[in-house]
Amino acid sequence: MIRFVVYIPLYLLSTLLIITNMIVCSLCGNKNTRLQHRIGRYQYFKCLNCFSLFLKPQPSASQLKRYYLRFSNNTLLQETRLKKQADSIIVKLRQLYPKGQTLLDVGAGYGLMLKSGQEANLTVLGIEPSKYCFEYLQKNHLPSINLDINQYLYSGYRQKFDFITLSHVIEHFPSPVIVKQISALLNKRGILYIETPNLDSYLYRFEKDRYTFLTPPEHLWILSLKTIKYIYRRQKSVLFRSVATYSYPEHLMGIIKKKVLSDRLSDVGEEDGNIKKSHKQSFVKKLKYQLFDKTLAPLLIPILNINHQGSFLQIFLQKT
Repeated sequence: MIRFVVYIPLYLLSTLLIITNMIVCSLCGNKNTRLQHRIGRYQYFKCLNCFSLFLKPQPSASQLKRYYLRFSNNTLLQETRLKKQADSIIVKLRQLYPKGQTLLDVGAGYGLMLKSGQEANLTVLGIEPSKYCFEYLQKNHLPSINLDINQYLYSGYRQKFDFITLSHVIEHFPSPVIVKQISALLNKRGILYIETPNLDSYLYRFEKDRYTFLTPPEHLWILSLKTIKYIYRRQKSVLFRSVATYSYPEHLMGIIKKKVLSDRLSDVGEEDGNIKKSHKQSFVKKLKYQLFDKTLAPLLIPILNINHQGSFLQIFLQKT
């Protein structure tokens, strides 16, 4: 009976907080937030102060640990594309700090960044919480530690690095502020690279509730450049060296097909018999792919990246 009496007020208070827009942003502590998306039992709120989306309720530390111990992803299915991206990141890191020799990759996954680092003659180390991915790294002789970043930070490791990469990792952290502690692992003049889905992107504005990266409980945050600048606003020992965005052709073509082309082309031959219709639709589908996805998209993709509105945010920070 006592539990029931206590539960009802707590439930009503939680509901009241949502209705009256009093959910506090755990990053900046501001109450100026609003419910933006509902996905199952999860809710994403937008903070109008630090310009981020954050997940409520957020899984506990033990739940996240269990989740990532058995976590795997589809990185290997996109290996060619992602390896090329990793190579370009390493090139940029070396341009910003030519004397750099050591690389720490946080959330190493299947080791594509580690491979690119080794090919550039860097001494590399990966941190990977997933047991499955860690075993893959070990099998492929890629230096790595089976810990999450919090465990690493508080486990006594004191090594510092010239380069640290966080590629599609920061959105998984319970609090993005931890990047300031990660910055402390840099040597002087060292570079921290952050890549993450971009809240300011055309992709987010177009997909809205169906945004590709609203994936609880995996993505706890969706961040903007303003968010990252807020985190480092008082950090004088870190400089923003380079900011850019990039997008994939399918992001642009998805927008164009829905907004401009609609599905008219795929309706060609509707009056014909089923077999004939099927052949025509198959032909049109292939034609659309060759004409738009393979030919036009690579030429038009820079449009999405104007004013840092591409699908993925890329930030290079340097320790002074």
